Formats: sequence, structure tokens, C-alpha cells
Amino acid sequence: LTALMTSLALSRRWLNRDTPFWSRLSSDSFGIYFIHPLAVYPLALLVRDAHWHAWIKTLAVFVPALAWSWLFTAFVLKRAPVLRRLF
Repeated sequence: LTALMTSLALSRRWLNRDTPFWSRLSSDSFGIYFIHPLAVYPLALLVRDAHWHAWIKTLAVFVPALAWSWLFTAFVLKRAPVLRRLF
């Protein structure tokens, strides 16, 4: 519990800044949330039987799923005339 509270306090102090990265992530967050299962489930199925440590499997799913869903949101959902109003 102490480690959790410490990490929250440190994150609030050093990561709670307006940067172009966080602003872009914030503006695309609903699209990422909406689209990410389309990447997470297939990737999870691919690494399910791999004999890797759990953290490696987590990163093998998280990083490409975030990248794909963010790129899809930024370049497809936000640019399509019909979808732009939703996302």
C-alpha cells in the first residue's frame, strides 16, 4: 500500500504536466478505449501459450495494442467524416 501511494504521489508531481504527448493521448483516449479490444484479444491469444514471464507477455500485448489503437484512432477515426463527430 505504501508503494502504491508513493507511486501515485510521484506520478502526480512529475507526470501531471501538459505536454504534447499527454495532450494528444488525452484527446484520442475515447477512440483508444473503444478500439483497443480489437488488438488486445488477438494478441493475448497469440502469447497465451508462450513460455514467457508474465511481464513479458503483458508488454507483448500492451505495447502493440496501444500503438495500433492510438494510430487507428488518430489516422482513421478522427479523419473519417462520419466518425469524426463520435471520436
